[in-house]
Amino acid sequence: MLNTITTLLDNTSPLLVGAHNTFLKALLNRALAESSQDSLRVFFTWYEDTMKRELNIFGDATTMALLMEGSFAVTEKRHGNRYVQQYFNQWKEQGRDINDVFALSILSNEHVIAVAQVYI
Repeated sequence: MLNTITTLLDNTSPLLVGAHNTFLKALLNRALAESSQDSLRVFFTWYEDTMKRELNIFGDATTMALLMEGSFAVTEKRHGNRYVQQYFNQWKEQGRDINDVFALSILSNEHVIAVAQVYI
């Protein structure tokens, strides 16, 4: 269904970004529920390979919040921190305000504070 929607809408469509965000959220929730690093890899792969590289969809604040929250679930903290930094930098390089990401209820308060202390 998502693939069909993707073929029908322009990659800048908020509806398309929202559909991909819904899918990303489902992947993240599954990974967190299963405490599965393999499922978490699928989550990141969907964004990096499908959304970003294949479809040229960089996402919105919701996408970024999901990616950061997923980064905190990476067992190897060194890698998780690197992901947070990567997504934070990507967001800033696009000229976007990180407060738009922080304003969403996706990131836990602890994670908002962690990102703010390190990168702002």
